[in-house]
Amino acid sequence: MKIRTLATAMSSLAAIGISLAAPPAHASAEALIRAKCLPCHTESDDGISRISHQRKTPEGWLMSLARMQIIHGLKITDEERRTVVKHLADSQGLAPSETVGVRYAMERRLNTVEAFESEKFTQMCARCHSGARVMLQRRPAEEWEHLVHFHLGQYPTTEYQALGRDRDWFGIALKEMVPELASKLPLQSEAWKQWQARSPQEVKGEWSMSGHLTGRGGFSGVMKVAAGAGQDRYTLAFDGRWDDGKPMKGKGQALIYTGYEWRGDLVVDGTPMRQVFAVEDGVMRGRMFLRDQDEVGADVVASLQQAGNTRVLAVHPAYLKAGEGAELRIVGSGLAGEVTLPQGVKLVDGQALGHRGGGPRAGRRGSARRASGRGGWGFGRQPRAV
Repeated sequence: MKIRTLATAMSSLAAIGISLAAPPAHASAEALIRAKCLPCHTESDDGISRISHQRKTPEGWLMSLARMQIIHGLKITDEERRTVVKHLADSQGLAPSETVGVRYAMERRLNTVEAFESEKFTQMCARCHSGARVMLQRRPAEEWEHLVHFHLGQYPTTEYQALGRDRDWFGIALKEMVPELASKLPLQSEAWKQWQARSPQEVKGEWSMSGHLTGRGGFSGVMKVAAGAGQDRYTLAFDGRWDDGKPMKGKGQALIYTGYEWRGDLVVDGTPMRQVFAVEDGVMRGRMFLRDQDEVGADVVASLQQAGNTRVLAVHPAYLKAGEGAELRIVGSGLAGEVTLPQGVKLVDGQALGHRGGGPRAGRRGSARRASGRGGWGFGRQPRAV
């Protein structure tokens, strides 16, 4: 009873302390962090305790703030939270190469079966939550050690659960896992240093886009991106078609974190959807999924229509049946010249697909026929533009 009373009192004091430090209207991210975080965290020449010694994805920082709200009574508005997450993800995020192999957590690929080289990591760090949640963080050894203590303080039964009670969990976590994590997932890295030194990427313009939505089929089209109201904010409009010929249209807005983490919020044919893409060197890759049912989504790839960015992204449809003809749409950027198809596929008629007003070409379209024979032929080996 005394413990519960003390906990309630401490929670109330924390909430009061935070609310008393109200920032001015339209405060900067730095001012918000000082007003909202310093009542509990401390500041020194080395930065702010805990906060300054981590790097995470936008979703990782959002999760941290949500935990502060739920557990510690942090009072913060939605707009203030967005401002803080944007600042932390930009200044203490991950380089693109540091997210490779574990982007499925951000892209909401809920049926992913994880597999890691380290069996010890799997048992110690990926038995209660996804291993990707850990792999998408960077900390020094001291911070990884703090995380171990946090786990036991917040979840005391950790040592008594399966794969915990059969070993010295706390000892292994401190003596073996902390050094391993600090070595493999360090706070400072050459990849992050190089990424911070890069010039901002250009995203405004027209993007040729191709995707496949499970249960519905393939689609392609053009997504027009324009500057929005605010830094790294954009408006987007998608105009395309499904492989069955039906039109597909969408409008919305997007925000870029860390210089490449694209987060879009749009409505496609009346259905609210979200986009989680990585943007790098004129290419977007990721997933677009239903906002309210994120298990339903589409794998998407897009390329920016700009000089020197010549790419073939996809061919629709992906397969031709022997003896039959079909319209082929080669989706990409900077496509020009004749189309070379594999043996057994004949191009009957072809033309470039341009935008109204003589804009850049988004792709090429033509009618092709597969010679009679056994089986069909798929575009796993894509035709090339020459």
